[in-house]
This record gives sequence, structure tokens and C-alpha cells, in this order.
Amino acid sequence: MQQVDNFLDIIAGHFEQTDAFLTGLKQTQAVSTAVTKTRETMLRDEIAGLRKLVVDIKASSGALTPVPALSVEEEQED
Repeated sequence: MQQVDNFLDIIAGHFEQTDAFLTGLKQTQAVSTAVTKTRETMLRDEIAGLRKLVVDIKASSGALTPVPALSVEEEQED
């Protein structure tokens, strides 16, 4: 019984280390996902701002031509 208790004590430590490692990975992945979403939002906002800037420049030069709306496929590529 003593050997079994010793074995379980050793294994319990390894399980705790493994659990801590997996918890750390989960937190890292959550942070990475949040950062990616934030970057994506910022880039979409920047694209919209640049589109507006191009339209404003065309309008101020007197050569305003309609800018075609992006198709769903083109928006996904952005």
C-alpha cells in the first residue's frame, strides 16, 4: 500500500503540472484570439477610412465617379 501511495503522490504532481500547463495554453489562446479580433476590427476601420478619403479626394477634384460597392467575396478578402 505504501508503494501505491507513493506512486499516486508522484502522479498527482505530474497531473497538477500538466493541468497548469494546459490552463496556461488556454489563456494564451484566449489572449491571441482577442488580439486578432481587435486587429481585424482596426484594419476594417482603417479600410473604411481610406475608402472615404478616396471618395473625398475625388469629390474635391470635381471628378467624382461612383465607387462600386464591394461584393461579399471582396469584403471577405479584405
